[in-house]
Amino acid sequence: MDGRAHTSLWGAIGLLALSLVSGCSKTPTKPPGDGTPPASITSLVTTTKTVSSITVNWTAPGDDGAAGTATSYDLRYSTSAITEGNFASATQVSGEPAPAVAGTAESMIVAGLVANTTYYFALKASDEVPNISALSNVAAGATLASAGEGTPPAAIADLVTTTKTVSSITVNWTAPGDDGAVGTATSYDLRYSTSPITEGNFGSATQVSGEPAPAVAGTAQSMIVAGLVTNTAYYFALKTSDEVPNISALSDVATGTTLASAGDTPPAFVTAWGTGGSGNGQFAYPYRVATDAAGNVYVADSGNNRIQKFTSIGTCLTQWASGDIGNGQFA
Repeated sequence: MDGRAHTSLWGAIGLLALSLVSGCSKTPTKPPGDGTPPASITSLVTTTKTVSSITVNWTAPGDDGAAGTATSYDLRYSTSAITEGNFASATQVSGEPAPAVAGTAESMIVAGLVANTTYYFALKASDEVPNISALSNVAAGATLASAGEGTPPAAIADLVTTTKTVSSITVNWTAPGDDGAVGTATSYDLRYSTSPITEGNFGSATQVSGEPAPAVAGTAQSMIVAGLVTNTAYYFALKTSDEVPNISALSDVATGTTLASAGDTPPAFVTAWGTGGSGNGQFAYPYRVATDAAGNVYVADSGNNRIQKFTSIGTCLTQWASGDIGNGQFA
């Protein structure tokens, strides 16, 4: 082989190698969507609190917007409000859970906090690139001042209805405590419905406005619930909250019916007197009662064959008695 042929051959090989190398040096195309960060979390909330921890809950975003599964979380907290500008200087939590598939409910207990302190929480999610999401909404929560503050008010067990009118019903109960049956709670949530109320449907019952502030545990309390429909049966139930707020279980359910008309108002109890026997002011099978214009009360005391006359406050004035069938006699 002469020199020119040898040079030509090696030149061709060089061009081929250059072509292959040039082909390999092209930047690989990213899979579709890898330029899209995870969606910003908008459901961040605080739930259970103790003296040294707060539970944070949220819904998982996706890898690309709201689709797929992200790669990691960056959860941070501060005693001041968190913004996009100061997120990096907030305290970073360690041990965040791995993101679940988009739409999954997730949570984390943030421990090592100071008692009786308000904290602010914010969260970002990253994918594998990493593309980083915008800042989540900011959730706030306060640690408890003492361990006892994890105890909700006791459930009210003596809720009853009393006075009814054509458009209102009075509801009575005994105040529970702040921690169980001790102390003073913070607020009431009284609701009513025309159907029986349960723990499951309490939230959909009509909420009363203007409930009284809770009094110290053991105090009798009441409220007039107005604006009701005439001649209708209502069900009432009540929950109590403390300052955390810890919320009590549902009270007993009280029922009452509004009157059909104003004239249906029942007579009010005034007074009572008398015991069993045959002496003045005593009775054996009283049968009829009548009054006169002066307010005196006449009682047919059938078991003693007599009529007794009383003042309006029960003082015995006189009696007519005889056990026979003649005029002025009784049998």
